Amino acid sequence: MNGFYRLDYFANFAFSQDEKDLILNNLKELNEKQYIQDLKMKFRLIESENKWYLRSVVSDTRYKTFDNATVMFIAFSKISSFSKKSNVPFGIRYANISDSKMELILSEQKSSEIAPSIYLKAGVSVTNSELGAGAVRFTFNYEVHNSNNKKFTVMDAQLAQINHGHRFETISSELNAIDEFTNQRARVVSLLQEINWTKKVTKESRAFKAVYANIALIAGQTISAPIKEQLLGAIDPEEIFKNAVTLIDVMGKLNDVISKQSRDIQRIIEDRLNSLIPKLK
Repeated sequence: MNGFYRLDYFANFAFSQDEKDLILNNLKELNEKQYIQDLKMKFRLIESENKWYLRSVVSDTRYKTFDNATVMFIAFSKISSFSKKSNVPFGIRYANISDSKMELILSEQKSSEIAPSIYLKAGVSVTNSELGAGAVRFTFNYEVHNSNNKKFTVMDAQLAQINHGHRFETISSELNAIDEFTNQRARVVSLLQEINWTKKVTKESRAFKAVYANIALIAGQTISAPIKEQLLGAIDPEEIFKNAVTLIDVMGKLNDVISKQSRDIQRIIEDRLNSLIPKLK
């Protein structure tokens, strides 16, 4: 309302007096003016529960942002560099692109064995959001799985962040930080190799207690009660240990629940799992 017509105060007063017709009549007349029709503005949209809403109207010249095409070009360029250096092909594992945000996950196409029957597939999550301060983020992530496809995914360390409106020098410096991917991958492999993923666990095992306590904490803080019940139910000690299970089996049972949730919920849990992994050593 204010972006085009400077009508905020008038509109708020009219709404408070239930004079909606006054607003509609003014908008109708203004929309017929040529100088209004010649204005160039950006409409920013937001998606919620598969419905789209107008979030704001902003200046076509003053509003700075990285469009998704630019972010994708940066991501593909950097990943291409990793791929050539390591001779490991990368592919798109996940993509979700809207007007107000983007998430793109690029990961190694082939898994590498880091321990007997335990495999790693590393990647980079690229997000571009105009919400809040607005920023492009590059985050190291990885998937661990066994030969039976019991798996889990972790959103690990942030490699770089580029705020919308950053100067060229700052952007260049941040982009160079993405090259830390190779070193971060080596650190993660070293950490994962300290954990015995294939050893049988019991409800008294330190690693299982750490998993259960952390999942209970994550679920209690950030997600709804029904999802919390599903997560804890998947690793209920009275049920899960009726058969012999390993640590990777436990994580796989959690993933069976996580994979059925919305991407927002998945990402919350993947972010929080990063703090759990060191406790499994």
